[in-house]
Amino acid sequence: MPSQNREEKKTWYINNGVKGFDLTNLPRCQGAAAHGGRCKRPAIKGKSLCSIHAGNYRPGAPLGNRNNFVHGLHGKTIQKDVATCNALINNMKIKIGALTNNNLRG
Repeated sequence: MPSQNREEKKTWYINNGVKGFDLTNLPRCQGAAAHGGRCKRPAIKGKSLCSIHAGNYRPGAPLGNRNNFVHGLHGKTIQKDVATCNALINNMKIKIGALTNNNLRG
C-alpha cells in the first residue's frame, strides 16, 4: 500500500456538495489545556482564545435598569387623564340629575 503524502489536505464537502473551508488554517486558542499543553480549539474571530477559555462575550448583568419598567397605570399623564374623565363623568351625572328632577316636577 503506497504511503500518502502528509501535505495533501482533504477537501470536505458540506451542504449538499458545497465545498467547505479548511479548518486547519484557523488560528488556535492560546489557553492552557488540562493535559498541560495548549488548547486545540479554534480561537474566536479577533481574539486569541476559544469560546471556552474566553468566557462570555459580555459577562455580568445586562446593561441598564430593566426593573424600572412599569405598566403605565400610575404614570403622571394617565393620572391626569383619569382625573379629567372623572370630572366629565361627575358633570354628566349632575346634568342628568338636573334633567330628571326638572322632568319629575314638570
